[in-house]
Amino acid sequence: MYIDEVIDMSLYQNKDIILKEKININNIKESLADFVALGNKKGGTIILGSTYDKISGFTNNQILNIKTELINLINNHIYPNLSYEFNLINLESKFLLVININESLSKPLILNIDNESLIYTRKNNETVGASYDEIINMVKESKNHIIDKNQSGISFDRFEFNKLFDIYYQNNNRRLTYKLLNQINFYDNNKMLKNGSLLFIDENHDIKSRISVIIYKGLTKNVNNIIKANEFNNNIFDSIVNSLEFIKNNMNHSYNDLENKKLIDSYNLEILKTFIIYSYILKGYSFNDDLEINIYDNRLEIVFSKALSGEFDREYNLDVIKKYESNELIYNIFNLINYIDEDSVNKIKNYYLNYELKYHPFIKYKDNKFMFVIPDITNKEGISDDDLIKLNYPPLDNMTKYDDLILSYCYFNHKKVSDIARYLKISNSTYLKNNIVGNLVKNNYLIVDVYKDILYYKTNDKIVKVR
Repeated sequence: MYIDEVIDMSLYQNKDIILKEKININNIKESLADFVALGNKKGGTIILGSTYDKISGFTNNQILNIKTELINLINNHIYPNLSYEFNLINLESKFLLVININESLSKPLILNIDNESLIYTRKNNETVGASYDEIINMVKESKNHIIDKNQSGISFDRFEFNKLFDIYYQNNNRRLTYKLLNQINFYDNNKMLKNGSLLFIDENHDIKSRISVIIYKGLTKNVNNIIKANEFNNNIFDSIVNSLEFIKNNMNHSYNDLENKKLIDSYNLEILKTFIIYSYILKGYSFNDDLEINIYDNRLEIVFSKALSGEFDREYNLDVIKKYESNELIYNIFNLINYIDEDSVNKIKNYYLNYELKYHPFIKYKDNKFMFVIPDITNKEGISDDDLIKLNYPPLDNMTKYDDLILSYCYFNHKKVSDIARYLKISNSTYLKNNIVGNLVKNNYLIVDVYKDILYYKTNDKIVKVR
């Protein structure tokens, strides 16, 4: 007997249908990969108890057991919430279990198994692992990038939030009430926690609240130049406090003419704390990664994943922070305990009023990485407005004033001529391509690669060295 003899397949026209005779509950990946894949596409239907040409079905007790097991697996291993519903097809003595999967509003759906994050999609009626580009497109096309207000499926327990209640009391001199939590939608009417609330659980050790701090010798990110590293995978409060303590114990304490030769620190810890909090507020949690703090000789960078359109190299106007899509619940929780408020950006700006531009923090964004760059105020050079790295290379014939900037700009990543023109703020001309860039290529200072008939240029690090 064939499946289309039992059910009206026209009901599932234009839907992605997966037929499975049975499901192996003990193999989580095998059981849930199809659920994640359908949610990451346009949704679809899984029919359990049948292949196309073999119909076995389940008894009523078997159906109840399968549904219970699936609900537990989905709640424990798929993030963010999967939207689905169960239906039955009656075969007289047995049943087929129909699971209708809705397209996720918060892509990508992630299958978490033993600290491994897996993302699946559907291609040619098969479930396959999603590529990097596919994952990025899922995030950008998601109908709901901000997932902190989605329900988590976990019940609120007051005694799992002792730190939150204690900090509120310390900063407000009164007790945190359930009424206040309800006002910021910390949980729903059934006391089920929202996703953003989970970051504040006392015993939370999720990667989403983790902070990794790495100290490098020099000005560039190179594993061979790592001096010290640490990882803080505690609840969100301890991650912030412990990472700041680590930075405090390892940063410079020096003299600088800016402060009339007073002994000063490389970084103001309150300012850093504010930037870290804004990082949690702006972060794209669908990427399921941590906050990364990289410290170099002249700056500190806070890096996190976020899907935005376009890119920008250096934005000194910190007011733009407010225009980017943020996790509203996470902001409201930090605001509730007086960790941040509407005036926090102005406090940062006011702190740097008497400093030269080379010491002002700025924002960068490229390849789905958002970055706060905070200069080391004890470093006399600061961060120049020309570039972040200094190069050494033999002189070449017909040098131009643009050569050093181009070689620096192309040192770590391949760039098109149009990228170079935009960076130099000059026209994308034939002269730039043939005479300026062309001369660097001719002398082997730039290496040319071709991808999809487009020329990309990268600095030849065998000749050009970082100081």
